[in-house]
Amino acid sequence: MYEFEVKNNQLNGNLARDIAEFFQNNESQITHRSVLEWGEHCTECAIPQCYSTCDFYSPRSDGKCQRFLNGLKRYAVRNSFYGYVNEFTFKKWGKFWSPGNVRLFSTEKANKIEKLNFQVSSLIQILPFANVKISGSSVTGVFQNRRRNWSLNNTKFQDEQAPDYFMLEVYNPNSFSVDLTLEIRPNGEKSHMPYLKLLKTEGFKRFQIPFSEIHDIVDTTKPFGINITPNLQTENVTLYFGAMEFVCNKHSAEGKVDKPKKIKVVVWDLDNTLWDGILVEDGPENLKLKENVFSIIEELDNRGILLSIASKNNPSEAVEVLEKFKLNDYFLFPQISWEPKSQSIKKIVKRLNIGIDTVAFIDDSSFERAEVFEVCPEVMCIDAIKYQEILSYPEFILPKTADSAKRREFYKNQITREEIQSDFSGDYFSFLKNCSIKLQIKEFSENHLERIHELTQRTNQMNFSGNRYTKERLKEMLNDSELICIVLDCSDKFGSYGTVGFSVIQKSDIRMIDLMFSCRIQAKRVEHALFTYLLNLYKKDGAKVFRVNYRKTERNAPSGKVFDDFSFITESEVDGIFQLSYDLSREVPDDGVLKVAGFRL
Repeated sequence: MYEFEVKNNQLNGNLARDIAEFFQNNESQITHRSVLEWGEHCTECAIPQCYSTCDFYSPRSDGKCQRFLNGLKRYAVRNSFYGYVNEFTFKKWGKFWSPGNVRLFSTEKANKIEKLNFQVSSLIQILPFANVKISGSSVTGVFQNRRRNWSLNNTKFQDEQAPDYFMLEVYNPNSFSVDLTLEIRPNGEKSHMPYLKLLKTEGFKRFQIPFSEIHDIVDTTKPFGINITPNLQTENVTLYFGAMEFVCNKHSAEGKVDKPKKIKVVVWDLDNTLWDGILVEDGPENLKLKENVFSIIEELDNRGILLSIASKNNPSEAVEVLEKFKLNDYFLFPQISWEPKSQSIKKIVKRLNIGIDTVAFIDDSSFERAEVFEVCPEVMCIDAIKYQEILSYPEFILPKTADSAKRREFYKNQITREEIQSDFSGDYFSFLKNCSIKLQIKEFSENHLERIHELTQRTNQMNFSGNRYTKERLKEMLNDSELICIVLDCSDKFGSYGTVGFSVIQKSDIRMIDLMFSCRIQAKRVEHALFTYLLNLYKKDGAKVFRVNYRKTERNAPSGKVFDDFSFITESEVDGIFQLSYDLSREVPDDGVLKVAGFRL
């Protein structure tokens, strides 16, 4: 909601159709949202002294400083987030500010609160006594204070539903880009690192910033403020704003969105994080391992969460200390150098072949965390003072399985494979054949439940449907006579990969409705071997066509190339899901790289 009682210039006007269309058809996707109290403020605010000392002071009807030229213009726009869109022209130093509030209301209740605020604001604006003093404040000021207190008193408690993301809709009609800075800062903690996000606007943008990304830096259960500031190169720049709220969308309300994002890798700093002291200043003999850090490392490893290091230190000296503390074997691809830590994290992500949004970074330095966050905003940055809390974070709670306890071993085997491959003189296919890779296809059973649940929650890059199955749903699938569910195990001469895949085939029309693999077997032709096996099997049984449902994303597109390699045909595409088919009268490709053993479907 906004300060409609002050200089509300135009109510229910007509917004140009081409602009209005950008803001439409969004409200239906939102089930719950916050009700923030937005007002115009100044980046150089020093009230009340600045009212008499600042050359840019321009009084509003309530005596406060006007930082929006001619106030706001409100346009009715059907099917938009609020039911209206606001036009603002920012003067020098102008910005939005709102007290923080992430308590969620149903959209119906939030709309009623908005409507009441608008009705009272409009009444105050036309009252002849709007600026009559009541106990030193005008009627307008009293209403503003009550509205602000309402907002502050609705701060979310920890046991309530969390938003999915902060949504900001903005249209920039100018011929040049306008950068906005989103700043979320704890009240009264100027030294505490705020959440900062640079948002570039050209034309229409709908920003959806994950709430977990914000809450990792700012404790939203305590009072905080939100600023949205244009980084203007010129004065009097006009922008149009729609949604400016914390929201919960329909898909997450139905349980279709995996939240919170599960962490696959924890990257540790060393000095004053893993141990007390600074190596280059205090010397290795004076360093002491942090309290409980060894047991935390062990537990993360048992959960299947990988560990690495990003530290500015001399590599050989740091490794000696890690060996002294018997921790060196736990860390994969440690990056110990003097380069920026964001670059170290990118190298770790590349070597482990995981998504950067599944990485957590622990460091005692607010500067280092800010540098990583600026370059890699997807990374979960954690202050080292909270290291003993991380085992209880929902992002770190994963099911324990036989495979998870061996995950570090799987990756160490992969390091050995890569080293041997680099020395191999033949081509890549010859190398793969030389590895003696075996794919075992098994029938899904109760024994696989924990591992398959873990796989469905973790897999992104080689997930052909995007589905995230609950344990309850997997149990139902075990007893569904219409479905064939198969589990894929893989090994080679270097060791076992464990259970690496899961697939679901619908019997009625011979259609693969789900397929997912662990990224451990990416680029090893496992998916090709699976399709060769299945296509030949159904061909022998006399089937005419084998179909696949494939939801193509940027993340799974490299793996989805298997459908091009087999020349699957696209029959149709609905809501991003491609219906693919393979004519079984054709010869089935077989590169002969893997040996496959399977049960009779």
